[in-house]
Amino acid sequence: MLLQTKEEHIDFLNKRLIEAVSKVLNQNENVLTVMIAAQAIEVLGAYLDDKPMRAKGLSAKRFELALNKLFPKKYAELNSKSFLYTQMRACLTHMFIPTSSLLIVGNQDSENFKHLIMENGTIIIKVEELYKDLVNATNKVIKLLYEEKIKPKKISISSRY
Repeated sequence: MLLQTKEEHIDFLNKRLIEAVSKVLNQNENVLTVMIAAQAIEVLGAYLDDKPMRAKGLSAKRFELALNKLFPKKYAELNSKSFLYTQMRACLTHMFIPTSSLLIVGNQDSENFKHLIMENGTIIIKVEELYKDLVNATNKVIKLLYEEKIKPKKISISSRY
């Protein structure tokens, strides 16, 4: 299936990004939630550049672009020298476990930690806060699609998602 219209893209964003992250979040799969959210951040960044969706070598740039344009400024500040990208996207995707520089916490620990705080060289990510920020960022992309401020890119996906 080839996505071409803004309506198809909006459906894709809601189902592939938001619903996917919501499902793992609701299962208390905190590491997996951050992994998928990081992938989603990169996808959102791909909507903002002028390259094809599947262009190679743009992962870090797209992640940074999304953080800079769509997320609260604290994300961009913490991504200095691609720190958040390395911790949330690269390390988790390749090793499936966080490094000692990333602490992922969920509801059970929420009152004990603050989101996006650096303590002793470790960044704290509260999965529920990350999810809220991802939803807001996705809604910004959806708004840009509706207003035709960005154009839908051709995306080929399986017919079921």
